[in-house]
Amino acid sequence: MNERLLRNYIKKILESSQEDRNSVASHSDKSVKWNYPTDPGSLIHGSVFFQHKDNPNKTFKGSYEVIAAPYWKQPDPRWSPEYRYNLVDLKGNTREEDVTEESSEYTWKVIRGSDSDERLDARTSRRLMKEKWNDLANHVFWNSDKITKVHALNYAKKSTGALQRYFTEYNSPTLKNKDEISCLGFYKKSMDWIANFVTRKSPLMFTCKGYVTWAAATDSYTNELNQLKPYQRQHWKHSGIPKHPAGKRNLKGRKYIDPSMVSFGADDILLDEQDVKSLVNKPYISELIVDNWILDTVYIDGRHPELKDVKVFCSEQGIPLEII
Repeated sequence: MNERLLRNYIKKILESSQEDRNSVASHSDKSVKWNYPTDPGSLIHGSVFFQHKDNPNKTFKGSYEVIAAPYWKQPDPRWSPEYRYNLVDLKGNTREEDVTEESSEYTWKVIRGSDSDERLDARTSRRLMKEKWNDLANHVFWNSDKITKVHALNYAKKSTGALQRYFTEYNSPTLKNKDEISCLGFYKKSMDWIANFVTRKSPLMFTCKGYVTWAAATDSYTNELNQLKPYQRQHWKHSGIPKHPAGKRNLKGRKYIDPSMVSFGADDILLDEQDVKSLVNKPYISELIVDNWILDTVYIDGRHPELKDVKVFCSEQGIPLEII
């Protein structure tokens, strides 16, 4: 093959790769029209059927209001270590005040309702975008030892017992976890380099093994599972809770808090090793979604104020721990 034909052949391969990435990114044109990440309650839309735990004949339909939750930050008066609710019937009457799902006199069951076209299109687009990525991605590469998957517990700077809660409330420290997790990805980096890099900003992090179901060179605004409500967790109890990409941050907005998103471009989508080499301009891959994951090793800054408690917890749970 002469040099001219070789150049044309390479160009064709690169164009084909960009076409593939465009076919994934194009789904985000609709997905960004509904700000799904800031509306986790809309993962399942509909009213709730409440049935009294002791008297099955005592029922009502309605909804609930979140009056306190762990995702609000102290000293916000709405902060609480557990979710607390008011139960409201369809007429607007409050049936119960300030209860948890456990302390409530009622069991809760969601009744699926109708969605607006915009919300339905957005949710469908996010699912299709992820399915398309899985059809086109090089899974041998993404699940090889070339990629290190890291979950950084950034909020551990201000929250006590973050690691302990993470691996006691919803996730297992020793078994495979079905709920998908967002990770940073590191390509051909040593573990010493990764740990020192990440713990400069996050005092706690862990590596995990699992199956990659999405990769992007930018934050993909996947839904935050810590904001899910009890009935949503019940809905995905057997299959595990999925995470879906939505779009990327509007660079013209305020960093981290701008609610508007813009569509992905082809260069935001990572399908294979060549994409990582060509399109990632940071020391890490900004977004990996990982399914069926299992904890590998916990890393902690040696100056962390909870170092002693973390050491005890890891020892009791049989979790490998490295102090940086």
